[in-house]
Amino acid sequence: MRCPADTSPNIVNRPSPAARKRKARLAAGLCGTCGKRAPEDGRTACRPCLDIHREDGRRRRQRRSLQQLCINCGNAAPVPGNLRCKPCGERHNRRGRDNRRARRAERASQGLCIHCGERPPAAERSACRPCLDDRKQYLRKRGEQRAAAGLCKACGRNPAARGRVHCRSCLDAIKASQAATVARRVAAGICARCRQEPPLPGSRYCASCSEWRRISARDHMRRRTAKRRARGLCTRCGKVPALPDNDNCEACRDYCRVTALARFRHNSAARQAAGLCVRCGERPPGGGTLECRPCRDRQRAIASRGIPPLPTRYTVTELATGADHGTWDSVAEVAAALAYAKLTPEDVEIVTDHSPTTTLIAW
Repeated sequence: MRCPADTSPNIVNRPSPAARKRKARLAAGLCGTCGKRAPEDGRTACRPCLDIHREDGRRRRQRRSLQQLCINCGNAAPVPGNLRCKPCGERHNRRGRDNRRARRAERASQGLCIHCGERPPAAERSACRPCLDDRKQYLRKRGEQRAAAGLCKACGRNPAARGRVHCRSCLDAIKASQAATVARRVAAGICARCRQEPPLPGSRYCASCSEWRRISARDHMRRRTAKRRARGLCTRCGKVPALPDNDNCEACRDYCRVTALARFRHNSAARQAAGLCVRCGERPPGGGTLECRPCRDRQRAIASRGIPPLPTRYTVTELATGADHGTWDSVAEVAAALAYAKLTPEDVEIVTDHSPTTTLIAW
């Protein structure tokens, strides 16, 4: 037996007899274990020997698992919730990750799905449609489990950000990935969403996708506003209670007023410089004003003033006694009331109640 203190190179690097025999068998094109049959493609042992090794490994791992030991080394206790100790687990994960990368790269170079290796991948994807659907269902189920535990749906390690289902680092990574995908599709001259139609001028989406995005954003805004209003919160920020006579808090109300005024001034200046109506921006102004005739008429309309055109009413009061003989809607009704009370117009005071709108539109 070699002394453990002897570390000379000619002894440490000397292969054992079994290793020399295995190397000779492989050089002769035979199984490195039995030396009787040719090895499997890409392996160093034949199929019967591989089956024996697999069965031996299964029994060994089962025995170590029952003994509460690492199934790889059999020396240390496994990590809680795992079958391997920390060094063996890291080595196992690293080896599996490298093998998956190599296998996926080989399948991608052959024009096959990187998961199953049987079908061609979908358009602009690296996997086929059935594998993509299976992956989507798996990710949905895993995300629901992580969300129920209050963790990020993507990494499952960090707690989710407030009001979101991902942590802050995953949100930043998702945002960067989406921006790169959109930029790549826009550079290719296709819609950033459907990847089928060309985008509209000045936009990243086609006509149908732009309409879908508009409707989706509107519906989402309505649902969020209704939810916050039912909870008594500001419909804009959703953080503090709303004012009694407003849907927004005081800070959001002031902000909306300032931004609306700034937006109106900016749009008005741009439309005025372009020679268009400052309100609609569609027609040129007329009549020496900054507005077109339809917009000016709409502003002067009764409905825009906010005062309904109420009818004129007449109240009859007797001068001698101060008795009220009622309020009437027309002059004929007033005359009938005087005749019934046997009074003359000189015996009563008739107060006419005109609507403010009637006074404004009388001219």
